[in-house]
Amino acid sequence: MTTKELITQAEHARRCSVSRKSVTIWKERGQLVLVGNLIDFEASYKGERWHASAKKVFADDAAQDVARAPAKPPAAARSRRADPGAPVTLSRGEVVRRLRALDWTQDFDWSQGAQRARALAAAEAVGLQAVESPAEDDGHWGGFQLRNVALMERRGGLCFDAIAAGYGFELEDGDVLFESRQRLDHPDDGLVDMDEPVTIRLDQLPLLAYPFGPTHQKPAS
Repeated sequence: MTTKELITQAEHARRCSVSRKSVTIWKERGQLVLVGNLIDFEASYKGERWHASAKKVFADDAAQDVARAPAKPPAAARSRRADPGAPVTLSRGEVVRRLRALDWTQDFDWSQGAQRARALAAAEAVGLQAVESPAEDDGHWGGFQLRNVALMERRGGLCFDAIAAGYGFELEDGDVLFESRQRLDHPDDGLVDMDEPVTIRLDQLPLLAYPFGPTHQKPAS
């Protein structure tokens, strides 16, 4: 008898390269096979063309990544070329540990321009694009929308699943920081999620550290 592979909604979103909101919508539509609060991964793919195509895209990408991957230099050479501004790949748990160590230790410029620049850079650091729109009568509230850059590249442009947050362009600077941080440090993530490899520039981590605004206070211990 085959053992079922049960995964969290967050893991399912990552495997399909979509936002958590998309998985929530699939769940509400009854398009996922659930065992308690977990998703039966293989069963959820059967008969679903949108899942099958996402799985194929991931398999093709993985094969291409292996083919393109350069040989790793010796450890001594890697250490000599260490650059704090160069991307590194660590477990998400290690990235989160380093991020939490930076919380409440940074001095930020709270001017409007500086916070806008921080929000744009923080989104980019975690693979998101913060797109800004002025207030309009067509449903745009005059703020930011966050888009998944990798998913847009795979799908050939903007699609519903690529919108990570801010469907009505209603996000403010602090909201962008909050949503960007949750790409790394989300309360729904478990131990398995923390084993996931993450590639990020360590010099960008302070952008995602608390506080997110001049009135943002550290919780009482």
